[in-house]
Amino acid sequence: EEQPKLYRRRAAIRRSRLGDEDGAMADMLKARAGGSLSAAELEELMTLLEAKGRLGAAAEIAVELAADPSSDVKRIERAARLASAADDRATARELWRRAVKKTQEIGAVIELVKLLDPVKDRAELKERLAALEGKEKLLDLPDHLGVLESRARLDLAEGREEDAIANLTEALHVAPEAADPWQSLVRLLERRGEWEALAA
Repeated sequence: EEQPKLYRRRAAIRRSRLGDEDGAMADMLKARAGGSLSAAELEELMTLLEAKGRLGAAAEIAVELAADPSSDVKRIERAARLASAADDRATARELWRRAVKKTQEIGAVIELVKLLDPVKDRAELKERLAALEGKEKLLDLPDHLGVLESRARLDLAEGREEDAIANLTEALHVAPEAADPWQSLVRLLERRGEWEALAA
């Protein structure tokens, strides 16, 4: 019982008075293992872990904090972004679903769309993309790109290769330097043997 409290106290001293973030982080992790960190301290530890590139550990804490039913959208979205950064797509997808339920903010919808599987989540993906139809002018470049790539994924899942090519081509018009749509388009054209299109 006392040991975690000592770790918490030492972590506060290390960080605020000594500027020893690594030492503070180590002590906070020990205190957390003892189950004695408050939500504010968990937020602080999560920020430290994220800054040090320990995204998996940061995401674990973020998901724990977001599990509280009273969590606001900001907290849920942060957890979703960290889960994505830690390559935990399934957790990120569920968190973005929660965020979208709380707010229909277009950015949250697009983040969810980018994570939906065109086979397993086909009906939801179609519904979300249909809701975004005609709103492209409202989107910033990364979001616009995400919508076009998601449409192409759905097209391919439904066997509409021509439509997929059109969406990927539009993505490259929007962002000529974007690597992902270019690679997807090259793979598709190579598979179809469309060498002239590749050379264009």
